[in-house]
Amino acid sequence: MNGVGFLAKTLITFAEEQYRKAVETLGYRPAAWLVGNKRDQKGGKVDASKAEERAKLLGVNYFETSARTGENVNELFKAVFEGSCQS
Repeated sequence: MNGVGFLAKTLITFAEEQYRKAVETLGYRPAAWLVGNKRDQKGGKVDASKAEERAKLLGVNYFETSARTGENVNELFKAVFEGSCQS
């Protein structure tokens, strides 16, 4: 158990690049989560289906959250903690 995790709440292409660099640097695939925020807003900035597809291609987890309402925030941090402990 090495406790390394990777969490990205950012532009998908930037997150992809950063994750690939992390994999290259570490030499293995750390537990990772791509996070879509603003779940509380209709028609948010990121298309959830595209984000889920990208996460699947990268082999990482995808979460949608809302900082405003707190939706899925606790669940995300629980998943990050559990996933990092298993890495």
